Amino acid sequence: MKNSSSAVATLAALVFCLGCGLFTGSTKLKRPEMWDKPDVLIKNPTNERLASDTKLNGKIAVLIKEGTDPGSLWKLDGRFVDPEKGAVTSTSYFAEELYATKPEEIDTLILIEHKKGKFMDKFDERNNNATVNIYSRFIDISVIDYKTSTVIAKQQVESKIFPPDASIVSVPLSDARKVGAIWEYIIPYSKETNKLIKEGLTKYSDKVKSPDIF
Repeated sequence: MKNSSSAVATLAALVFCLGCGLFTGSTKLKRPEMWDKPDVLIKNPTNERLASDTKLNGKIAVLIKEGTDPGSLWKLDGRFVDPEKGAVTSTSYFAEELYATKPEEIDTLILIEHKKGKFMDKFDERNNNATVNIYSRFIDISVIDYKTSTVIAKQQVESKIFPPDASIVSVPLSDARKVGAIWEYIIPYSKETNKLIKEGLTKYSDKVKSPDIF
């Protein structure tokens, strides 16, 4: 009889533990889709109401497209690894507490898009018999009221600063791309570019991170 009671108690404990596991699993928070597919946040703004005194409002999301190729992808600023903690970490542009964790929390969306800029100069790379056109880098910054899909501010900054291994008369072909018979070299993203972007963002918030965070 004692053995029978012990077996029943053990079985009851096992069932209880399994129940706990199922319950825990059913309430586990999921990582919002926007962190794996940032494109879901991209909307085509239907309105434009620009204001010179625009300031960030409420919770934000920052989408960045650093590549200048047509197939370049958007990525979200920051990391959101643990939904249980409910906080964005490791952000590059603004203080972490400003960031939304899911679409319904977003009040303001900031887009930072890198593009091929203006023609600066060209040179002949004799070793490879190549003509290289050099372009600056444009960075378009758009501030969007996410709830109403309205562009409320926009600006463009331009980077013309060469990295240490390049100059107006010499750029590495490994950093250029071939377009037809011509090579194109676009000023690369650098610490100086990061500084230009953050100087632009200070128009909208006093919680922009230091240019040293790169």
